[in-house]
Amino acid sequence: EKRINFLHIPKTAGTTIHKLLQDNFDKTEFYSYRKVVDRNNINFCNGDDAKLLPTFPKITKKVVSGHFPMWFFEAKDPDYDRSYFFVVLR
Repeated sequence: EKRINFLHIPKTAGTTIHKLLQDNFDKTEFYSYRKVVDRNNINFCNGDDAKLLPTFPKITKKVVSGHFPMWFFEAKDPDYDRSYFFVVLR
């Protein structure tokens, strides 16, 4: 089984996709990145949070959904080359 990585680009219906993933997978299968730091939403798009990279654990869960750049997965996903990635573009 491949890991599912959803790269949520802001304002592209990502919340809807995230909810669909939640409806089809157990919550224990999600990479819980929001619990790593005391913020409601980590947004790497502005580049300010890249310094937080060491605080994030390796990805071991089946589903990842969030505002992550590709370099985040290269650094944190040991199965990067075998994972399934998708994104919604508008």
